[in-house]
Amino acid sequence: MALDIMTDMTLQEILEKVQLQNAYLAAIAGADPGTVTVSGWQSVSEIVRAGLAPKIFKIGDQLICPWTDKATEKAYSWVWDIVHMGQVTLEDGREVPGMYLQAHYLTPFTIQFDHEENERATEPTFSGDYSYYTKNPDGSYKLEEVVVGQQIPAEKEYYHSAIKDPTGNICRYGYSRWSHSAYRQWLNSDSADKGTWWKAQHLGDVAPNELKNRAGFLSGFEQDFLSVIKKVKIRTQLNTITDKEIGTDEETVDLMFLPSKEQLYGTLEGSVYNDEAFEYYKQVAGFEAPNNGNSTGRIKYKLEAQTSADWQRLRSPNRGYSYNTWYCYGAGNLNGHGTAFSSGRCAPACVIA
Repeated sequence: MALDIMTDMTLQEILEKVQLQNAYLAAIAGADPGTVTVSGWQSVSEIVRAGLAPKIFKIGDQLICPWTDKATEKAYSWVWDIVHMGQVTLEDGREVPGMYLQAHYLTPFTIQFDHEENERATEPTFSGDYSYYTKNPDGSYKLEEVVVGQQIPAEKEYYHSAIKDPTGNICRYGYSRWSHSAYRQWLNSDSADKGTWWKAQHLGDVAPNELKNRAGFLSGFEQDFLSVIKKVKIRTQLNTITDKEIGTDEETVDLMFLPSKEQLYGTLEGSVYNDEAFEYYKQVAGFEAPNNGNSTGRIKYKLEAQTSADWQRLRSPNRGYSYNTWYCYGAGNLNGHGTAFSSGRCAPACVIA
């Protein structure tokens, strides 16, 4: 079932009440999912909150609404797939019924997950707030042992970051941590002004390449849609190179988020945290158990070129590296060697609750 959300508010308000009543009556009568017509995001939200979403909708149903790239004013029809239903935890800690949506198409442009953490040190003396790196002739970086308060030698270039990486790879390739990523900030920004959706998440964080040319992702949606999606708590694994003292995973509260590899029915990495797989991918991936291999059910196409497949960013880090995150290839297989500084597309997810 595809639901094209109407934008004519007068017609919408009339139909919402009638069709919502019909939806409730059909659910009570035991109608099969997908046989009921529902118009309006508020009606969808009321059905989800009442716990009736599994009786009205089917996994794989599509909800359609407008989205405008505010940087270019180019308008699109944004298609959401219903990929999962279940309990979610809201920002205030309440557990409520939720319905997960994921973009059917990939974003029409790319964003860096995280820029190279290669900010040049300009302070006169070594600070205890930073780790310091030097650049090798082959382009790699070395973590240096320094004396806090000692003057930084003028004849040598140093780079600084609050993140201590013994491999130095975050300087060259970026940082794999979802909570600090530029991608997370872009997806959750409602700023329609280019250059305003990012701020440093730690000392030495570097702005993404796309900051000056892109508007915040949420700015492209109309308020009727934004009013029904909710901030939910999600957990994401951490890498074992820079973040092992923090723990194996961490919690964030997000309105929009990249799916994890487990949510796309990928295998569990390190046995430290396991997202529940989205029911949609259990149905379409073609595997009896989680698998990272080629899957036509995981292939995503570009929003602006809907016969052209491409790879998509996931939020899960490749835990043995400071700079790699998992991604889904254009062939539908999952790979853990997507460098954070590489700009890529995504198919973001959100929750109606």
